[in-house]
Amino acid sequence: MIQLQVLSGRQSGRKFDGNKFPVVVGRAEQSDVVLDDAGVWPSHCKIHWRADGLFLEVEPNALASVNGAPTPHTILRNGDTITLGGVTLRFSLGAIRQGSLMWREWLTWIALGALCVGQVAAIYWLSR
Repeated sequence: MIQLQVLSGRQSGRKFDGNKFPVVVGRAEQSDVVLDDAGVWPSHCKIHWRADGLFLEVEPNALASVNGAPTPHTILRNGDTITLGGVTLRFSLGAIRQGSLMWREWLTWIALGALCVGQVAAIYWLSR
């Protein structure tokens, strides 16, 4: 899961969470992250998942910079700042939710208990 926090612009302070890729950032209503600020295109950029990491791809002729350096595409790192027109975003990796392992733990304890009871029964049977 990724998180984009708006640092400057009309929606300053707002956070967007994304968990399916690609994440489309732009002015259009069908974008995953909708930014209605000056200099933001209808579909300004996309964040893709690739084998080497999360990849920012800027639409042709759109301007964007990552950590102050203009770029048409780059691999994103946790904490990078992305500037699109008059908006600055902070890219970060969101918290990962871990599923409960309670049932697996209980089954393990039940299996260990059954094993101990089986060993005690085997010792009792062999000692008669």
